[in-house]
Amino acid sequence: MKSRVLRTDRSSHIGFKIRANPQNKYPLLRMVIMIAVPPCVDGPSVKMSKEGGCWDEMKRTISWIVDCLSPGEALDIQTQFEATEGSDQEPTFPVMIRCEGSMLFSGIEINANVHCDAPCQPIEMKLHETVRILHRKI
Repeated sequence: MKSRVLRTDRSSHIGFKIRANPQNKYPLLRMVIMIAVPPCVDGPSVKMSKEGGCWDEMKRTISWIVDCLSPGEALDIQTQFEATEGSDQEPTFPVMIRCEGSMLFSGIEINANVHCDAPCQPIEMKLHETVRILHRKI
């Protein structure tokens, strides 16, 4: 993820780009992108380049949900906020991303040795490989 903030006297422009690693075999799934909006910025004044962004007044966040980001695919999001009246504080916009994928970072080996005198039923197991990735950038 790359991000950039441009500030003027009256507004802040935030742009960030998220790109799934082209070396991955599997897409990133159920991605949630969240920007924390500081109190010195007028949150309801937000303008967004990507549809689907949701402003939450209580949490002071904007969030987007992306169903799938394929390997090598990029997502660009830009937002613009107006400054609150009388605020001279330098705003920061932390970004947090959470997503899931169908992969593991290491292998799993399971050995089941069952010893019994009577005939035993074989053990059946279904293994589901997933990973949850969290990334935060300030």
